[in-house]
Amino acid sequence: MIKKKIIVANWKMNPKTPREAAALWDAVRRTARNLPRVDVAVCPPAVFLGLFSSPGRGNVFIGAQDVFWEQGGAYTGQIAAAQMAACGARFTIVGHSERRALGETDEQVSLKTRAALKAGLTPIVCVGEMTRDSAGAFFGVLTAQLQASLDLIPRTAASSLVIAYEPLWAIGRNFREAMDSQTIHETIIFIRKVFADKFGQEAAKRVRIIYGGAVEPKNIAAIMSDGRADGVLVGHKSLVVSDFTNMLKSANAV
Repeated sequence: MIKKKIIVANWKMNPKTPREAAALWDAVRRTARNLPRVDVAVCPPAVFLGLFSSPGRGNVFIGAQDVFWEQGGAYTGQIAAAQMAACGARFTIVGHSERRALGETDEQVSLKTRAALKAGLTPIVCVGEMTRDSAGAFFGVLTAQLQASLDLIPRTAASSLVIAYEPLWAIGRNFREAMDSQTIHETIIFIRKVFADKFGQEAAKRVRIIYGGAVEPKNIAAIMSDGRADGVLVGHKSLVVSDFTNMLKSANAV
């Protein structure tokens, strides 16, 4: 089944000013609108969401970096999924490794994913092992994480998710030290199998599984061709206009 590739830009707590954010957004839109084979989800800090007009039809979308699982109430500092959607977001990252490192649990990820779906957002659910061992115990870690993080998701909504595989040990490395494309392919096959066991073969065929972890212009083509990823989750390189636009062009050409 042919799926449109998705490239997710996670700006994290960057850039520093609204002017920089607007310039980066404009540069991404100018390049991406000429690339029909990719969708682009740009996830800026929440304070910048109001700067970007909703693109409507097209292939560049606004995304949130996180949402809360409640719709409203006395939750200081939290932002509801419906509020993100009202600001123009179409996607949201859920369960990013940096959020999990702060104590977010699989159960909370499941609650947030359900809330995002109810608000009409497409959740980008992140999973990934901290280390790899020769005995293959990390497969059990991935299985448990996937099952628990998607525990509250109905079968009817499963295929609309995006699963982002981000091995923690590969994050922050350069492309030479990151996971090779063959291993990425094998892991994506495994994730799709776990997904099929939970939601059925048809949902597993339709769900987009992307890769994140030291994604750069020099390895994105191999990740998406040999690695068979449906897209990538890009961190710091999404803030470098020349690098990120080159990555979009490479993804479109695969």
